[in-house]
Amino acid sequence: MAERGANRADRRGSAMVEFTLSSIPVILAIVSICGMSITMWNYHTLAEAVKVTAREAATHGAGCVGKTCAWTLGTAATLLSSKAIGVPVGKVNVTFTSSGSTETCNPLSSCTASAAAWPTLSANVAGTTDVSISASYMPVEAIRMITTRGSQVFQPVTLSAYSRQMVVY
Repeated sequence: MAERGANRADRRGSAMVEFTLSSIPVILAIVSICGMSITMWNYHTLAEAVKVTAREAATHGAGCVGKTCAWTLGTAATLLSSKAIGVPVGKVNVTFTSSGSTETCNPLSSCTASAAAWPTLSANVAGTTDVSISASYMPVEAIRMITTRGSQVFQPVTLSAYSRQMVVY
């Protein structure tokens, strides 16, 4: 009987130690899964915003030059930033390309007030010219928030989206 009591006393606190040792990797896994989920959501949102903006720009091309339906770079940048929900427009780099010009917005927020005409397609015919938009964004990974020091170096991830549309009007 004495051995049984001594055995129990030796094991006191072992459940807490086991819980602590097993919960640390579980918490890191949960944080990593949440961080990856947010990053994938940002990628999907950015890709969809680029696609929608390129589609809209294709309908405001050659036939709109000098008319009320003409677009500006600010209009395209504002539409892209409004569709990219959850992606900080101050960290997105975008290149707007048409046959007449290539406009670079680093970051996207620097072009929302631009009055420059885009797409510039006055000399082109609808159905033969393309507009394209490419965007890139470097999110902050959850692992970088946890490990700020040490010898472990994590390569940054850049999310990129590209869309090309033929001018239809």
